[in-house]
Amino acid sequence: MYDDFDSVPHAFGLVATARLYREAPGDRRYDAFATAQRDWVFGANAWGTSFMVGEGTNFERCPQHVVANLSGHGSRYVDDVRSWQTSEPADDFTALGLYALTLTARGADR
Repeated sequence: MYDDFDSVPHAFGLVATARLYREAPGDRRYDAFATAQRDWVFGANAWGTSFMVGEGTNFERCPQHVVANLSGHGSRYVDDVRSWQTSEPADDFTALGLYALTLTARGADR
């Protein structure tokens, strides 16, 4: 699994890429990989936590209160412009998730 700061949009990007690959040549060999990436985002990860608010059984309750959402050992809030991912939502991350899930839903019956 990708372990840089943008792991969730990266996972959604892999889901979208696998779905597009399936639609273009009709090759389904990456379907299981895409499912694993999607499931990781929604809680099949080491923390058992969904990274999407409101989805899954254990998810972030208040995205604007980062300190209240910290539960991992060594996790901390950093009020620093270089740590923007700990304090602000990102539209590009949200858009990629929406795109991946739309592709997945659109191709569910194919």
